[in-house]
Amino acid sequence: MPFHIIPGTHPAFRRCAFSLATYTTAYLDESGNSGPNLEDVAQPIYTLVGILTPGDGDALTARILNQAAQETKLVLGPDPKGKNLLKPDRERGWRFASRLFDLVGESGCVPFWVLAEKRYVIGAKIVETFLDPVDNPSAPVPFDTNVDPRQEVAYALSRMSEATLFGFSRAFRERDRGGLARSLENILVELPAVALVHLRAAFEIMRGAEQRLVDDLLRVDKSGPGMKSLNLPVFVDMVTNIEMFARVTNSRDIRIVHDESKEFAPVLESAYKQLRDSPSAVIELSNGNVLAAGFTALRQLEFGTSTGSTGIQIADILAAAIRIATTATLRGEPLCDEARQLAAKLLTFALLSEPKLASVIISDRFATDVVGPLVSTVLSPTR
Repeated sequence: MPFHIIPGTHPAFRRCAFSLATYTTAYLDESGNSGPNLEDVAQPIYTLVGILTPGDGDALTARILNQAAQETKLVLGPDPKGKNLLKPDRERGWRFASRLFDLVGESGCVPFWVLAEKRYVIGAKIVETFLDPVDNPSAPVPFDTNVDPRQEVAYALSRMSEATLFGFSRAFRERDRGGLARSLENILVELPAVALVHLRAAFEIMRGAEQRLVDDLLRVDKSGPGMKSLNLPVFVDMVTNIEMFARVTNSRDIRIVHDESKEFAPVLESAYKQLRDSPSAVIELSNGNVLAAGFTALRQLEFGTSTGSTGIQIADILAAAIRIATTATLRGEPLCDEARQLAAKLLTFALLSEPKLASVIISDRFATDVVGPLVSTVLSPTR
C-alpha cells in the first residue's frame, strides 16, 4: 500500500509531515454527541477524533499540550474543553488549537477523524427502515440499488423538510408505531419535491407494517443503547482507519483509550472485541468505506476520563474545532480567519492522505456547501 501523507509543498502543511514510526496508543474523543437524538438542532454535526502516538503517549501528549499553551500564552485549566476554548469569532483559542495541531504533527503523532452530518444520517435511517431488507426484514420489495444506490436515495431524503425528517427521527428513536405511520405519510407527500416519486410504490408497500418495524427495532435494541445512535458506526470507522494505517507501519499491540462513553461503552466494547477477534478480512462497503476485521495492530480498548488524559484532551479540542467550524459554515455564521484556516487544515490533510485518515458520513449538499468552501481556504492559489 502506498504511504503518502499531506502535500508537503503546500504552506499549510509544512509542519504536518508525519513519518513512519512505531505507534503505541490512540486517544479518542468526540464532539457533538447527542446519542440517539439526531434531530438536535443545536448540534447538527458529530465528530470523533483520534490521536495516534508513538512511544510514551501520555508523556508526549502532555508535552504537546503544555507547549502549545505556553507558545500562545493561553492559561489552561486542569481539563480544557474545546467547546469552551473555541468560539467562532474569537481568534485566541483558535490560535492555540492551530499550534496544537502543528505540534501533533511535529511530534510524530497522527490525527484521525470521522465527521457525520446528522441530517444525512436521518435520510439513511429512512432508507434502512422502509426500503432495505438488509437492515429491515419487513421490507417486502427491495428497491433496485443499481438504479437507486442507497447513498443517493439518502442524499435526496435528507433534503426533505425539517418537520418530516425530525418527525421520523423521533418516531424511530422512541420506537413509536403511530409516529412511524405518520412519518411514512409525510415522506410520501414530499417524494416529488426531492425527485423520488418513482419510489412511491416501494414506500407505500410499508403501510400497515409499522408494528413489525417496531418489533424488529426492539430486537435490535437488546444489543445495547448504542445501536440507536451514531456512536457505534462512527467508532467502527475510526478503529478501521487506525488499524489500516498501523498495518503500514508494522505497529503492534496498540492501546485505544476512548473518553468515557457512559451508556454506550458496552456496545462499543462488544463491537470492538468482535472485530478484533474475527478472522482477518477487509470488506469494502457500498459507501466506499472499508471495514477491517481480525486486527493485527490494535489490541486493548479502555475507557478513561479527560481529566486524567492529555491525549483525550487534545482529541476533544480538535474534535470541537471540526464541529464548530463546520457548523458555523453550514449556518452561514461568521468564522474568524484562524478558525477557518485550522478547519481547512484538519479537513484537507486527512482527505488527501493515503492510507486513509478520515471518514465522512455526509450528503452531497454538505460536501458542496461546507467542506468545499473550507478546503478552498488552503487550496486556493491566491493564499
